[in-house]
Amino acid sequence: MERVYPHQTAQEKIITSLWYDKSMIYTKQLFIYCLLFLGALTHAEPMTGTPWNIKINSADKHYHDLLDTSSRVEIITAEELQLLKCNRLSECLEFATGISSLNTEGDIFQTSTIRGNTLANYNTDTLLLIDGIPIRNPYHGSFNLDMIPLSAIDRIEILKGANSVLYGSNAMNGVINVITRDSSDDIYLLGRYGSFNTLHSEIGLIQNYTQGSLRLFADRSSSDGESFLIRDENNLTRDFAQDYETDALVVKADYKRLWLHLQFSDRHLGNYKTSGFEAGTPPQNALERNREFEYLGAFGFSIPIDRDFLLKLQSNYHAWSLNKRRYNGEWDYESWSLYNELELHMFEKSKSSNVLGISFEHSNARRYQSEINDYDVGKNDEDTHDVSLYDNGNYQLHEQLDLVYGGRLSFSSYHDPLLEEEIRNNNFSVRAGLIYSPLDRLALKLLYAQAYRTPSYLEKEVNSSIMASNSELEPETSESYDLILMHQLQQLHYTVDLYYTKIKNRIIPVDIGGGQEQYQNREQTGFYGLELNGKFTFNKGLYGFAGYAYTQSEQQKDKHLIYEHMLTLGLSQQASAALRFNAAFKYLDDWGEASDYFLANLSMEYQLPFVSGMSLEIIANNIFEEKIDLPEVSRESSNVLSIPTEHSTHYYMGLKYRF
Repeated sequence: MERVYPHQTAQEKIITSLWYDKSMIYTKQLFIYCLLFLGALTHAEPMTGTPWNIKINSADKHYHDLLDTSSRVEIITAEELQLLKCNRLSECLEFATGISSLNTEGDIFQTSTIRGNTLANYNTDTLLLIDGIPIRNPYHGSFNLDMIPLSAIDRIEILKGANSVLYGSNAMNGVINVITRDSSDDIYLLGRYGSFNTLHSEIGLIQNYTQGSLRLFADRSSSDGESFLIRDENNLTRDFAQDYETDALVVKADYKRLWLHLQFSDRHLGNYKTSGFEAGTPPQNALERNREFEYLGAFGFSIPIDRDFLLKLQSNYHAWSLNKRRYNGEWDYESWSLYNELELHMFEKSKSSNVLGISFEHSNARRYQSEINDYDVGKNDEDTHDVSLYDNGNYQLHEQLDLVYGGRLSFSSYHDPLLEEEIRNNNFSVRAGLIYSPLDRLALKLLYAQAYRTPSYLEKEVNSSIMASNSELEPETSESYDLILMHQLQQLHYTVDLYYTKIKNRIIPVDIGGGQEQYQNREQTGFYGLELNGKFTFNKGLYGFAGYAYTQSEQQKDKHLIYEHMLTLGLSQQASAALRFNAAFKYLDDWGEASDYFLANLSMEYQLPFVSGMSLEIIANNIFEEKIDLPEVSRESSNVLSIPTEHSTHYYMGLKYRF
C-alpha cells in the first residue's frame, strides 16, 4: 500500500516506509499470536452469569428485560466499551450492527447513519439522547457525538426504526440513548497517549449518599491527526491533517426524586476544505479552523400518586454555537432549544402498562456570514414552536401474547415574515405490534411504527445566491416494519430482524433555475434489509459480540449513500487474574465511492502487581493499515466523493487507576 507523507524529504520517506513495512510484519505476527492465545483459552470453565440480563428503559419508558421490549433494541454494554477501548463515542458506534459514521463538509458535521438512510443535508433522521434527555440541534437536525464523555457511559441503548411516538421529531431511523453510570461509589482516572500525538484522558467520580448522589465525568482528547493528500472540487491537490481537540463534561446530581443534569462540550478541529478555491490559493490557507461550543442544562422530578401512578416532569435547555474560519471569511452558527415534558406513568408494575404525555418545545437557529455581512439563515430570528400529545403502552392479550400500541399528535408553528403569515404543520404518528413468547426466553415480534421530522432551519430558512428559502416545507414522515426473532440461551443471546422503512415527503434540494436550488418535499424512498446480532459468554473470562447487516435501497440514486454488507466481531478473554486480551473486527463493503475495508483492532490490559487498582493498556488499531475512506455527502463533485479517515495503524498506551 502506498503511503503518503507530504511533509517529509525523500530520504525520510524511504526510512519511514521501511519502518512501516517492518512494523506491519511484526504487527501481523502479534495478531496471529493473540488469536492463537485466545483459542488456547477456550477450554476454560463456563461462565455462571450473562451480560445481557439488563433492565432497559428506552423501548417504552418502562424498565423491561431485553426480551420483552416493544422496539428493536441493540445494546452496547459496559463490557463491550471496555473491549473496544475507544477515544471517541463515534468509534464505539462503528461496531454496532447496521451503524456507520460518515463525513459532511470534511469532518465538522459528524453524524452516524442507521440502516443506510442518510440524507445529503446533514440530517440522519436519528435522535441522540443522554439518560432520555434529547440533544437535537434545530439548525441541521443532527448531533455532535463528541459532546458525550466516554467516562460517563454505562451502556448505549440503540432503538432501530421509527420511534416518534415516544420521542418526537427526528426519531425516524432510530434513537441512540446513552445511559450514564450510576453504580456504587467509584473514582477512576485514565490517561492514554499514542500515534499522531494523540492524547486521551478520562475522569469519573461517583459519590452516593443516603438519599442522593453526585456524579462527575470528564474527557479530554486531542490529536495532531493523520496527514492526507486530497483533491478539491477544482481538482487541485491539498495537504491536510485530521487534527482535533475536544473537551466534554457531565455533572449529575439527584436528591430523593429530584435530579439535575449539566453538560458542556468544547471542540476545536481542522476541516477539509474541498470547495470554493481559486487557482493559486495557497494550500495552507485551505484548512478551515472550527470551534464548536455546546451545553445542556436539565432537571426533572417524579411524584408517586399511588402504587399504580407516577407523574414525571422534565425540562432542558440546549445551546450550540460554531465558529468556522475560512480563508476568505468567517461563518458563525448558533441554535437553542427549550424542551419540556410531562408524563403520567400508569401500572408500571403490571404486565400491562401505559404512558400518557405532553411536550412543549421552542427552538431557533441562525447563521451569520461575514462574507456577505448578513444572516443567510435566521435573518428574522423567528422561533419554531412544537407541541405534542402522546400515549404509549402494552396490553397482555394472553399469557404468551402482548399487544403494543401508541400514538403521538404533534403541532408545529412558525411565523414567516416574508409571507406575513403563520406556517402550521401537524402530524399523527402511531405504533402497533404483537409480541409472542411461545417458549421460555424466546420471543417473536411483529412491529409497525410511524415517525416524523420537522424541517431544520437550514432547510427552511437558508437564503443565498445558490439556495432559496422555503418556509412552507412539510415534515418528513416514515414508517417502519420489523419482524424480529429474539432468543436467550444460557450463554448466548441472538436477534434476527427483517425490516423495511418507507420515507415520505423527503426533503431534497431541487434546481429552481437562475443558478439556485431550494429544499422541497419531493420524494419518497424505501430501505430494506436484514440484521443479525448476538452476544456470547462461552467460557470462563471469554465474552464477545457479533453482528451482520445487509441494506438495500429502492432508489438507484441512493446507492451511493448506503453499503450492502457489514460484519462486526468482538472478543475479550481474561487470560489470568491480571491479564486480559481484546480483539475487534469490522468489514464494510463499498459505500458509494468509498472502498471496502477490513478493520482489525487489538488491545491488552494488565493489572500492575505493585500498584493496587492500576492497570496498563496497550492498543493497536487498524493493524492491517486499511485505507478507510467515508462518503462525503455534502459534495457532489466527481473530485470529492469520499474523504480519508485513516490509512495507517494507530498505537496507544494508557494507564488506568481506580481508587
